[in-house]
Parts: sequence; C-alpha cells; structure tokens
Amino acid sequence: MIGLCRVYMDAKVFAEWGWRIPFLVSLFLLGISVWIRLRLNESPVFAKMKAEGKGSKAPLTESFLHYPNNKYVLLALLGATAGQGVCGTPASSTRCSSLPSRSKLDYVSAYSLIALSLVIGTPFFIVFGWLSDRIGRLKIILQDA
Repeated sequence: MIGLCRVYMDAKVFAEWGWRIPFLVSLFLLGISVWIRLRLNESPVFAKMKAEGKGSKAPLTESFLHYPNNKYVLLALLGATAGQGVCGTPASSTRCSSLPSRSKLDYVSAYSLIALSLVIGTPFFIVFGWLSDRIGRLKIILQDA
C-alpha cells in the first residue's frame, strides 16, 4: 500500500499527508476482520460449557490475577511468543524503510520484492498451521525439536 501511494503520489504530497492513506486502509481491514469475527460461531465445546453455566464471570481477572492461571498467561505471553515478537516485529516494521536505503534499490523495486515475498510466504501459514496440528505446535515453534 505504501508503495502504491508513493508511485501514484508526488513525493511532497506523500510526505505531507499521503503516508496516512495506508493507515486509513488498515481501518477498513480492521472493520472486515471484526465483521468476520462477529459472524463466526463459537466452538461446540465452548457453547456447551456456556449453556451449562460453567463460563467465567470475570475472565480477565481470573486469567491475570489468580494463581496458577497468571503463571500460564505470563508463560504464554513472555515465554512462548517473546522470541517471535522480538524477531518478527522489528523486521516487519523496518523492512519498508530500511530495504531501499541499505540495498541501494529504488523504493518501487524494494516494495515489489517485499510484496513478492509476502505472496510467496503467506501460503506457508496454512502449511505450517496444518503441520502443527499433525506433529504439535511446540515442534513448529522451537524448530529444532
């Protein structure tokens, strides 16, 4: 989206206000994702549990403030996903700004390479999701197990 804006806008216009367009488009995508989530049915196990009145009255409090639940939440947030966040977030947030300058590519070529890598890489989310269902998530996350 940034690449398209930069290609079709004057550099001065992009610097003044055009950089906001990708953020506005992301609001549209957020709306679509909320709409999809609201149309999904709950899992049969959760629906049965809720019908039997076994659901939590205060799920956030029970998750974050009561032991041992808070131990598992912290382990999941800080232990299991910290490595992915530390490696993935800086890489994805800086690649658009640093790739053109570090690789000496013009921004159109750099953004085209990034888009191509996303097109190639996205199907692997499905592949590795399926594989993690087969062999377990721990082996996929740790990659050496």
